[in-house]
Formats: sequence, C-alpha cells, structure tokens
Amino acid sequence: MRSLNFCVIIELKEVIFLLKVVFYSRVSTDEEKQLNALDKQIQELADYIHSQKDWVLVDKYIDEGISGTTSKGRHEYNRLYNDLLTDKFDIVVIKDQSRLMRNVLDWYLFLDRVMKNGKQIFMYLDNSFYTPDNAFISGIKAMMAEEYSRDLSRKIKSAAQRSQRNGTVYGNNRMLGYKQEGGKLTIIEEEAEIVRKIFEWYIQGNGFRVIQQKLLDKGIMSTTGTPFSLSTLKRMIKQEKYKGLLI
Repeated sequence: MRSLNFCVIIELKEVIFLLKVVFYSRVSTDEEKQLNALDKQIQELADYIHSQKDWVLVDKYIDEGISGTTSKGRHEYNRLYNDLLTDKFDIVVIKDQSRLMRNVLDWYLFLDRVMKNGKQIFMYLDNSFYTPDNAFISGIKAMMAEEYSRDLSRKIKSAAQRSQRNGTVYGNNRMLGYKQEGGKLTIIEEEAEIVRKIFEWYIQGNGFRVIQQKLLDKGIMSTTGTPFSLSTLKRMIKQEKYKGLLI
C-alpha cells in the first residue's frame, strides 16, 4: 500500500494583545477659549489613541461647562470614577492633569483608585504615563491648578459683568440651538427644534431620565456627540437664553 506524505506549513503571525483605552475631556464655563476648542481637544485624544496599534478606544467621558475644582455635578467624571472599579478599560488618557482635576484631595483619591485597580493614566501633552515617582510633582501641580482656577473664575466674572453692562451677550457659544458671534445670538433652526422638543416633553410632565431616554431612542446626541446627561438637561431647562428673558 502506498503511503502518503503530508507537508504541513505553519505560518507564525504576530499576536497583538489590545489594551482597552478611554479618554476624559473637560472644559469649564470659566474658560471661554477652551470651550470653543472642545471639539479639537476630543479629536486630538481620539486620533492619538487610534494611532497606537495595541490600543482600542472603548469609551469617552466628556464634561462640558464644568469646573474642575470639585467632583460635584461632573456626571462624566463620576461615571469614569465608578468605572475604575470595573474591567471596562486598562488606560485613561487625559490631555493634562488639569483637565481631569483641579482639586488636590480629589486628585489623590482618583490616583488611589487607579493604582488599586491596576489602571494607568496617560497624559497626552507630556507623552508619558503617570508613575508613583510623579506623586510629589503632580501634587504641586494640583495645588497650583486649584489656585489658578479660583483666580481665573474671579477675573472672568468681573469681565462678564463689564460686558453685560454694555449689553453684550456673554457665555458659552456652544449652546445648542444658538450661534454666538460678536456678542449676538443667532438661532440655528435645526438645533432649536431639539431644544423645543426637550421643553415640550418637560412641560408635558416628563422627568429628565424619561427625556434622556426619548433623545436616545431618536438618536439625538449633544453637541459633543455623546448622549445628553441629566445635568445638561437640567441646565437647559433653567437657561434663561432659551426662555426669552436675558438678565
């Protein structure tokens, strides 16, 4: 009986283990120029993550118009803080330390949770990961950022008051439904329809969680491309620029 000889070819390929990565981005209402550049900040972080062959972007956390001096009211930051306890990701990318936190105590609480749960923080502007060796310097930076934020807030409020006395519209020019140029507001009709719908649902007696779900069901996202947070919806309902009275 004739025997058969089989030739087996084994091709070895490089095995890449992907690291799950998220990013956190924040701007404050006290930082008008940064509010205008939020889209650029988000795009830079996303592009950098996509450029790393062993990284995969699994989520993004974006707080708009929120101060970094406290964790109160920072819906996306608190979501990130809670997700540190899960296996959802391995690395958190931030533009720099001040984007994440401008409060010394909260900064160290965040670091403690990162370390205890085996996560890493990558700072985009420094092009480096946080290590325990950075603890002293990062603490000094947190204290400086906290004081800077307080001083900036005082200056901005003073400038706002002077502008308002002259009849200039002041505030976030990324407000859904409006385009702000030269101290004047112009309605963006397509976005204004979303604002009107939110007010209509609220007047009908719907709570903010119900409104949030209605928007999700319709595929309607915020100006940052993320689902509307409860805090954002609450601020919209209180916003005097939507209600025809600007004081």
